[in-house]
Amino acid sequence: MALKRLGLSVEVSEDGSDAVARFQEKGERYRLVLIDRNMPNLEGPPAITTIQNFLKEETEGHQEENAGLSSKSSTVTVPVFIGLTGQTEAAEDFHTAGAADVLFKPVTQKVLRATLEKLRFLTIE
Repeated sequence: MALKRLGLSVEVSEDGSDAVARFQEKGERYRLVLIDRNMPNLEGPPAITTIQNFLKEETEGHQEENAGLSSKSSTVTVPVFIGLTGQTEAAEDFHTAGAADVLFKPVTQKVLRATLEKLRFLTIE
C-alpha cells in the first residue's frame, strides 16, 4: 500500500458507517483520513460530515468540562480529510463536507506524496 511505503500507519474501514464508528464508538483518533466517495452503507462526504459534527460536539463538551481549569487541555484531534473519487462532480461534495483535498482515481504514489507534502504530512526530500 502506498501509504505504508511513505511511512504512515494504515487502518482500513470497509464502509462509511465503520469509519464513523471508529470515531464515535471506539474513540479512535487520526491525523489523516482518506475516504472514498462510493462506499457501502454511508458514502464518503456524508461520513465526513458525520465525523466532523461528532468531533465538534466532543470539542464543545471538553470545553464545558474544562471551563476555568487552565491545567487541562480542551482540544480534540480533528483529522485532515482527503476524498477519493473517480467522478469529477464529486469534488464539490467532498469540499462542502470539509475535505481538505480531493484526489481522482487511480491515485499514483507520486500524486499522493505531493498531496501529503502540500498538506504537511510528509517532509519534502
